[in-house]
Amino acid sequence: MRPSPDPRRSTRPTAGPWAAAALLIASAIAPHARAQDAPAAGAPPAVERMDVIVVNVEVWVTDKKDIPIRGLAASDFEILEDGKPVPITNFSEIRTEPAAAPRPYATSPAAAPGAAAPAPQPASAPDEQGQLVIYFDQLHLSPTGTRRLANDLKSFLASGPMPPERVLILRQNFDLFTEAPFGSTRQELEAALTRLSESATMGASDSRFGLTRLQEAWTRAQERPMPCRDFAISARGEIAVHVAAVERGATATIDNLRLTARLLAALPGHKTLLFVSDSLETRPGAELVRFANNVCGGERDLAELSHMADAAQLIRRLQDFAEEANRNRVTVYPFQPSGIQGPAMMGAEQGAVDFFAGSGVDSLLRSVRRDGLVELARQTGGRTVFDRNRFDDDLLRLATDMTSYYSLGYAPGRTTATGNHIIDVRLRGTLAKNARLRHRLGYRDREPEDVLQERLEGALAFGAMRNPLGVKLAVGTLGSADKGKYGMPLHVLVPTSAITFFPQESGERANLRVAIQASNPKTRKRERFEQSFSPGRPATAQTLDLRVVLQLPEGIHVVAVGVRDELTGESSVVATTVAIEDPATSSTPGGH
Repeated sequence: MRPSPDPRRSTRPTAGPWAAAALLIASAIAPHARAQDAPAAGAPPAVERMDVIVVNVEVWVTDKKDIPIRGLAASDFEILEDGKPVPITNFSEIRTEPAAAPRPYATSPAAAPGAAAPAPQPASAPDEQGQLVIYFDQLHLSPTGTRRLANDLKSFLASGPMPPERVLILRQNFDLFTEAPFGSTRQELEAALTRLSESATMGASDSRFGLTRLQEAWTRAQERPMPCRDFAISARGEIAVHVAAVERGATATIDNLRLTARLLAALPGHKTLLFVSDSLETRPGAELVRFANNVCGGERDLAELSHMADAAQLIRRLQDFAEEANRNRVTVYPFQPSGIQGPAMMGAEQGAVDFFAGSGVDSLLRSVRRDGLVELARQTGGRTVFDRNRFDDDLLRLATDMTSYYSLGYAPGRTTATGNHIIDVRLRGTLAKNARLRHRLGYRDREPEDVLQERLEGALAFGAMRNPLGVKLAVGTLGSADKGKYGMPLHVLVPTSAITFFPQESGERANLRVAIQASNPKTRKRERFEQSFSPGRPATAQTLDLRVVLQLPEGIHVVAVGVRDELTGESSVVATTVAIEDPATSSTPGGH
């Protein structure tokens, strides 16, 4: 992921209010207390670890008028994973009102009868409002639609339904950029939206021009002895170029979305991704193929046109993103800002139109452009917003969704990662007939090591930190250079009360793993370090000092540190910025 090229934007990740560890800017400072002795990296764990899997699902329930239903209980829901019922172990109703005028709410009818699972315990306090990510897909946007939605977003943010520090603004062309990081002020968010409304958009590969050229090719072909043969040759080339352009743009967009979902794993709680795009096609060129077959349906050379696009690959990429988003609790709300559009065959660029050839093309084109957008929302539990020229009501509805839902948790009854799983949430009794329900449709298991690495990447990209272990960082005296790198001792301080010690013959010992990623924002080079520790319980000290020596070149580095308690599976990720300078040339002893 690349930082925004705008010189006014800082490329250093900005921490939000959820960050529990203070950022420190340091390189070589006063020596720190000696770290506890630790075995070499890769030392065997003290005991075998068993991770307890708990799956959280956000569920939105509305009546037939799309009004949220409040006051439901755990007994009103049933969860099936891979077709098998699982007991609900955690349940809470989120009722955080947005600052804007709230929508009405329906009251729950009496709880449905039926066999109830054991009474669930209250869920641990969720990060109720979550985070909002506004994502502009500049590969598939028109300038007019972008300006219209950007202005409505400014009004939405100014009305105060979302704390500005919980909003992230991204944009993409073939790369991904941060326009406003988490922790931004409302003025900084508005400035980012202004830049986006004024910036050039690449726009989707426009089918209107492709259809125009096909119409012109057919007009010319009719003057020749074998019109369908001549038209087929021209059509194949035209459609091949169009399909390649659409596939390239769709692939870049899906890959950037997947990267975003991976990086958002670092954030706690639920994440809402407002995806601004006019098109995400999984059937590239289908509307052009329809036109060609309408003209010369029996021509042999046109028979292979429907197979030009690698639709299976695009659908697989889209599914991979949905699985990534679902496992990281990301719900996607596609907004199509182009609004209500006229028929593609009636544009100003069109000459004479063969209406028989264009039969069904407009409806197919509309469907093709929306296929991927609809699937993103369906898979992740979001909503789609199409055919709008104003977005005020839809943005308010999004704010309501972020602050009014049910959080269900369950233990699937296994302790190891086993791939992809299907989630089906149902309502019991009469609620099943009178209410509508949305939720993510599944998730993909991941190994604990993957979770920690994702959170480290998110801390570097977005400054997002999660610190239940109460980890703090300090830096020791800078060592001498070796092959252009300096040895920088990093002291990872962990309270003994936050970790688990297991009795052994030699006494109680913990089993901790420290994983570190250091990134230079200027060169974009990344260094990785990892070390295992098995410290004993100290007799008097209340803090463990885990010392890792980082080998870093001169310059500014953002350092993300992950600590995992291998006995419980709990982990923390914190970040700091360090400046490495040659002690011989630094203005202060040992650096600054």
